[in-house]
Amino acid sequence: MIGRGENLYQLLHVEDLCNSIIIAAEHSDTQVVNTEFNIGAKEFSTMREDYQVVLDKAGFDRKIKKSPANLVIFALELLDVLNLSPLYPWVYKTATKDSFVAIDKAEKLLGFTPKYSNKEALLRNYQWYLDNRDSFEKSDGVTHRAPWSQGVLGLARHFF
Repeated sequence: MIGRGENLYQLLHVEDLCNSIIIAAEHSDTQVVNTEFNIGAKEFSTMREDYQVVLDKAGFDRKIKKSPANLVIFALELLDVLNLSPLYPWVYKTATKDSFVAIDKAEKLLGFTPKYSNKEALLRNYQWYLDNRDSFEKSDGVTHRAPWSQGVLGLARHFF
Protein backbone atom coordinates (compact mmCIF):
# COMPACT_ATOMS: atom_id res chain seq x y z
CA MET A 1 0.00 0.00 0.00
CA ILE A 2 1.31 3.44 -0.83
CA GLY A 3 1.46 5.13 2.56
CA ARG A 4 -0.48 3.98 5.60
CA GLY A 5 -3.82 3.41 3.86
CA GLU A 6 -5.69 5.44 6.46
CA ASN A 7 -7.22 7.78 3.88
CA LEU A 8 -10.89 7.54 2.96
CA TYR A 9 -11.39 6.57 -0.67
CA GLN A 10 -14.82 6.17 -2.23
CA LEU A 11 -15.22 3.79 -5.12
CA LEU A 12 -18.05 3.41 -7.62
CA HIS A 13 -19.24 0.10 -8.98
CA VAL A 14 -20.00 0.33 -12.70
CA GLU A 15 -23.49 -1.10 -12.12
CA ASP A 16 -24.26 1.77 -9.72
CA LEU A 17 -22.98 4.28 -12.28
CA CYS A 18 -25.17 2.77 -15.01
CA ASN A 19 -28.20 2.71 -12.70
CA SER A 20 -27.73 6.38 -11.81
CA ILE A 21 -27.62 7.27 -15.52
CA ILE A 22 -30.78 5.28 -16.23
CA ILE A 23 -32.60 6.88 -13.29
CA ALA A 24 -31.64 10.36 -14.52
CA ALA A 25 -32.49 9.58 -18.15
CA GLU A 26 -35.91 8.20 -17.27
CA HIS A 27 -36.78 10.86 -14.68
CA SER A 28 -40.03 12.65 -15.48
CA ASP A 29 -38.83 16.14 -14.49
CA THR A 30 -36.03 17.43 -16.72
CA GLN A 31 -35.64 20.48 -14.46
CA VAL A 32 -34.63 18.17 -11.61
CA VAL A 33 -32.08 16.18 -13.60
CA ASN A 34 -30.61 19.05 -15.61
CA THR A 35 -27.76 19.51 -13.12
CA GLU A 36 -24.68 17.73 -11.79
CA PHE A 37 -24.80 14.79 -9.42
CA ASN A 38 -22.06 13.09 -7.45
CA ILE A 39 -22.28 9.32 -7.65
CA GLY A 40 -20.30 6.88 -5.52
CA ALA A 41 -20.53 4.18 -2.90
CA LYS A 42 -22.50 5.18 0.17
CA GLU A 43 -20.52 2.88 2.43
CA PHE A 44 -16.74 3.12 2.34
CA SER A 45 -13.91 3.20 4.81
CA THR A 46 -10.14 3.54 4.66
CA MET A 47 -8.26 2.09 1.73
CA ARG A 48 -6.55 -0.33 4.09
CA GLU A 49 -9.87 -1.63 5.46
CA ASP A 50 -11.53 -1.88 2.06
CA TYR A 51 -8.60 -3.64 0.37
CA GLN A 52 -8.11 -6.00 3.32
CA VAL A 53 -11.47 -7.64 2.61
CA VAL A 54 -10.14 -8.90 -0.74
CA LEU A 55 -6.97 -10.22 0.85
CA ASP A 56 -9.09 -12.00 3.46
CA LYS A 57 -11.31 -13.51 0.76
CA ALA A 58 -8.25 -14.71 -1.14
CA GLY A 59 -7.26 -16.69 1.95
CA PHE A 60 -3.61 -15.70 2.06
CA ASP A 61 -3.75 -14.91 5.80
CA ARG A 62 -1.90 -11.65 5.16
CA LYS A 63 -2.42 -8.06 6.20
CA ILE A 64 -2.09 -4.96 4.03
CA LYS A 65 1.34 -3.47 4.63
CA LYS A 66 2.02 0.23 4.81
CA SER A 67 4.96 1.93 3.13
CA PRO A 68 6.73 5.30 3.23
CA ALA A 69 4.53 7.23 0.77
CA ASN A 70 7.07 9.85 -0.32
CA LEU A 71 9.73 7.25 -1.04
CA VAL A 72 7.33 4.99 -2.95
CA ILE A 73 5.96 7.88 -5.01
CA PHE A 74 9.49 9.04 -5.84
CA ALA A 75 10.42 5.50 -6.91
CA LEU A 76 7.27 5.21 -9.05
CA GLU A 77 8.01 8.57 -10.70
CA LEU A 78 11.50 7.30 -11.55
CA LEU A 79 10.09 4.02 -12.85
CA ASP A 80 7.56 5.97 -14.89
CA VAL A 81 10.37 7.87 -16.62
CA LEU A 82 11.90 4.47 -17.49
CA ASN A 83 8.49 3.13 -18.65
CA LEU A 84 8.61 0.47 -15.92
CA SER A 85 5.95 1.74 -13.53
CA PRO A 86 3.00 -0.59 -12.94
CA LEU A 87 0.77 2.42 -12.19
CA TYR A 88 -0.32 5.60 -13.92
CA PRO A 89 0.93 8.81 -12.27
CA TRP A 90 -2.62 9.85 -11.36
CA VAL A 91 -3.02 6.60 -9.39
CA TYR A 92 0.14 6.80 -7.31
CA LYS A 93 0.04 10.56 -6.82
CA THR A 94 -3.48 10.46 -5.34
CA ALA A 95 -3.30 7.11 -3.51
CA THR A 96 -2.62 8.70 -0.11
CA LYS A 97 -5.25 11.42 -0.34
CA ASP A 98 -8.87 11.34 0.79
CA SER A 99 -11.21 11.05 -2.18
CA PHE A 100 -14.95 11.01 -1.66
CA VAL A 101 -18.07 12.95 -2.65
CA ALA A 102 -21.44 13.64 -1.06
CA ILE A 103 -24.15 11.67 -2.83
CA ASP A 104 -27.09 13.09 -0.85
CA LYS A 105 -28.25 15.30 -3.76
CA ALA A 106 -28.60 12.24 -6.03
CA GLU A 107 -30.33 10.35 -3.24
CA LYS A 108 -32.79 13.17 -2.57
CA LEU A 109 -33.57 14.39 -6.10
CA LEU A 110 -33.18 11.17 -8.09
CA GLY A 111 -34.00 8.58 -5.47
CA PHE A 112 -30.64 6.98 -6.26
CA THR A 113 -29.31 4.47 -3.76
CA PRO A 114 -25.98 2.76 -4.47
CA LYS A 115 -26.25 -1.01 -4.46
CA TYR A 116 -22.59 -1.68 -3.66
CA SER A 117 -20.28 -0.58 -0.87
CA ASN A 118 -16.54 -0.33 -1.56
CA LYS A 119 -16.02 -3.75 -0.01
CA GLU A 120 -18.82 -5.35 -2.04
CA ALA A 121 -17.56 -3.78 -5.27
CA LEU A 122 -14.01 -4.98 -4.64
CA LEU A 123 -15.20 -8.49 -3.77
CA ARG A 124 -17.37 -8.65 -6.91
CA ASN A 125 -14.43 -7.57 -9.04
CA TYR A 126 -12.16 -10.12 -7.37
CA GLN A 127 -14.73 -12.85 -8.00
CA TRP A 128 -14.99 -11.75 -11.65
CA TYR A 129 -11.21 -12.05 -11.90
CA LEU A 130 -11.30 -15.57 -10.44
CA ASP A 131 -14.10 -16.59 -12.80
CA ASN A 132 -12.34 -15.18 -15.88
CA ARG A 133 -8.58 -15.40 -15.32
CA ASP A 134 -8.20 -18.47 -17.51
CA SER A 135 -9.69 -16.57 -20.45
CA PHE A 136 -7.19 -13.71 -20.37
CA GLU A 137 -5.13 -13.45 -23.49
CA LYS A 138 -1.48 -12.56 -23.35
CA SER A 139 -1.49 -8.83 -23.87
CA ASP A 140 0.49 -5.71 -23.18
CA GLY A 141 -2.34 -4.50 -20.92
CA VAL A 142 -3.94 -2.06 -23.35
CA THR A 143 -7.45 -3.34 -22.75
CA HIS A 144 -9.42 -3.86 -19.56
CA ARG A 145 -9.94 -7.50 -20.48
CA ALA A 146 -6.24 -8.29 -20.05
CA PRO A 147 -4.04 -7.86 -17.00
CA TRP A 148 -1.69 -4.88 -17.01
CA SER A 149 2.02 -5.34 -17.25
CA GLN A 150 3.27 -5.39 -13.68
CA GLY A 151 6.56 -3.70 -14.51
CA VAL A 152 8.93 -3.98 -11.55
CA LEU A 153 5.98 -4.85 -9.31
CA GLY A 154 6.35 -8.42 -10.56
CA LEU A 155 9.82 -8.49 -9.01
CA ALA A 156 8.92 -6.50 -5.88
CA ARG A 157 6.08 -8.81 -4.89
CA HIS A 158 8.58 -11.57 -4.17
CA PHE A 159 10.05 -9.47 -1.36
CA PHE A 160 6.78 -8.48 0.32
